[in-house]
Amino acid sequence: MQARKSFRCAAAVFVLVVYFAAASADDAPRQSHQLQLSQTLQVESYQLHSLVFSPDGKILAAGGWKSANNGRDIAIKLWDVRSGGLIRTLSGHTGLVNSLAFSPNSRILASGSNDKTVNLWDVSSGEIKGRLGEFAGEIAAVDFSTDGRLLAIGGYGARIPGNERNRIGFGELKLWDVELGKLKLDLTDHPMVAYAVAISPDGETLVAGGRSHTSGPAGLLQAWNVSTGKWKFSLDGHRGLVHCVAFAPDGDTLASASDKDALIRMWDLKTAKQKTTLTVPDGARCRAIAYFPSGKMVATGYAVDRSKPRGVKGDIAIWNTASQLEIERVSVSEYSFATFGSLAVSPNGAIVACSVGQEISLWKVAGAP
Repeated sequence: MQARKSFRCAAAVFVLVVYFAAASADDAPRQSHQLQLSQTLQVESYQLHSLVFSPDGKILAAGGWKSANNGRDIAIKLWDVRSGGLIRTLSGHTGLVNSLAFSPNSRILASGSNDKTVNLWDVSSGEIKGRLGEFAGEIAAVDFSTDGRLLAIGGYGARIPGNERNRIGFGELKLWDVELGKLKLDLTDHPMVAYAVAISPDGETLVAGGRSHTSGPAGLLQAWNVSTGKWKFSLDGHRGLVHCVAFAPDGDTLASASDKDALIRMWDLKTAKQKTTLTVPDGARCRAIAYFPSGKMVATGYAVDRSKPRGVKGDIAIWNTASQLEIERVSVSEYSFATFGSLAVSPNGAIVACSVGQEISLWKVAGAP
């Protein structure tokens, strides 16, 4: 009789141990099977805010800043992806570089900055090839069309006389014809502060994410026809400012994330409806999304949610877009919400790059589809 009781107690303890171990494992970063750290790039005390691969896969660009005697030293660094060596440093901005985008032929790099300018850099020479227009506020996002002719520009912080009480300012959303060097569309009359922009792979749709500057903190995600500038639809659901958007390679799906949702939302653009969601780990905020070239996987980068006593720190994750399951999550490093940089997937899907604080880590992707 005593032996049976002892057996039942031992079995109960075993079940509880397995249960709590499984629960802990579910909350912890996944063990690395598909992502393997290949190299780390040190950035000479620069805090990094933007990151992008060139379409030919040869160059990795990052924008950052470091303290200097006369304020801040702002620079864009270009690395050789194969060797990890620094190619050159681009200097010309006086404010944080929030966004970078290569032209499809990898010859031009566009940079959007808090200094209210967008520079076009000649990648081979490192010289400024052009500067697009004048903007009233900080530039948050830039994105080239797939033919390289158009550049979408989103911004915030513009001040309008008589509306000085608006703390975040008003937004700007513009589409420039880079070849002709002139403005194609000005969508600034829409009541939107634009923090993220993307042009669809077919070049027909411009999507911008952000928030309204007139009606509370709810996120805004809207789409326009690139040819006519006419508003197409709004994708509603985000509770906070939309920080990142990404088109799937086929252009039928859009992924987006905001600073208050614990979800990454996937939208069917044919119906303008949400089709599924990916759940962000507790204590984290999704700050970057990048599709793999096959469209079968998506990479996400997380920053710490300071409102949580214990948050995910420095995690990047890979998801299966068909099953909506997280394939793997790895811890990059510990960092604060303010120092999170960016994330990018190489054009061949073989590398995921992540910038955190003063460091860029390159992760090899085993068996990327």
